[in-house]
Amino acid sequence: MSTDNAVKKAHPIAFSFIILFSFIEFLITTILISNYNSDNSYYSDSLRDRLKFLLFTSIWSLVFTSIYLFGIFKLPTNFLFSLASHAGFLFITWIFWLSGAAALSDTLSGLSCGDLFLSDVRINVGIRYCHSLKAVQAFAWIEWITLSFVLAYIALIASRAVKAGTGLKSPMREVPAAV
Repeated sequence: MSTDNAVKKAHPIAFSFIILFSFIEFLITTILISNYNSDNSYYSDSLRDRLKFLLFTSIWSLVFTSIYLFGIFKLPTNFLFSLASHAGFLFITWIFWLSGAAALSDTLSGLSCGDLFLSDVRINVGIRYCHSLKAVQAFAWIEWITLSFVLAYIALIASRAVKAGTGLKSPMREVPAAV
């Protein structure tokens, strides 16, 4: 079984992007939740719950993606860092981000971050921290898209490993080279 150099290069890059976007999401949601909690100004309980779920999801992603990123280099033959383990972790994380991004998008649907003008009369319809909410929404979808590509890549690697007879319990870094 030969070691695939593409996996050695792509894995750290992809997981670094997941960590970066998770960290940005973590910062924005933490600040938003803190601001909303300080003056109890959530415009709905739904928004509060969805922001807290995205905060949980960003922490989940930061912790476990970091573990997988460093674990594949320190313990590459351990089952915890196998193809099956990667696929399971990434699928659960993918579900979390899809759920969080879709739920927040539903809550914010049609949200206007500015004033509405009707017959030259200005009506303030802005919501507190509106642009930050839009940023949380955008980064949640960016994270989900990034995870979709990584999950598809893991599925490709897994199919190569199964065809080569090494199976899904094989180490992530030791997959057969593409033929």
